Amino acid sequence: MKNQKENKAIIMIEFQNDWLSANGSLNAFMQDREQFTNSVINGKKALEYARAKNWHVVHVGYFFKDGYPELGEKQEGMWGLIKQTQTFKIGNTGSEYHSDFIPIKGEFEVSGRTGVSAFSGSNLDAYLRNNNIQEIYLAGYALHACVESTFRDAHDKGYYATVISDACATFNKEIKDNFLQNIVYAFGKQQTTEELIVNI
Repeated sequence: MKNQKENKAIIMIEFQNDWLSANGSLNAFMQDREQFTNSVINGKKALEYARAKNWHVVHVGYFFKDGYPELGEKQEGMWGLIKQTQTFKIGNTGSEYHSDFIPIKGEFEVSGRTGVSAFSGSNLDAYLRNNNIQEIYLAGYALHACVESTFRDAHDKGYYATVISDACATFNKEIKDNFLQNIVYAFGKQQTTEELIVNI
């Protein structure tokens, strides 16, 4: 008989090669290399902890068809950046999950995502609700964009969300500090990986 999972989930956002591989098309955007390296190390620790505690593990990526028909003609904002950098194309190694973060049997891979938030157009909300999960923990990239958008969306959908601050990264320290100091409090909580492991 399978062990009953905890009603908590860790949501791993875009731990894909376009971010994490040295030659990934988005890797160079991470100007603060120490912050970025630490986010990978702590992302692995947080994932290992969630697996050991039998949490629900949810993997969220971007996966676009050639030519990005899902994104239409818009060239501004996130869609413009994705098209410009040619990221997350189905069939390219860049869209694959990095070797340290490959989903294992029993872990959920979100599908249908079309927006910046992991909830946008996807089956994430249905999965969480159908498994009676209210408490979620977010890790991934980029902190000020996809993680933040998911965090805000989770708040409005009634989830109790925590950002694992050092298992996320964004382009530089200034952007990250602004998010942690001025935005988090309005939508949920933040914890470091060490605080997560010690306090739960």
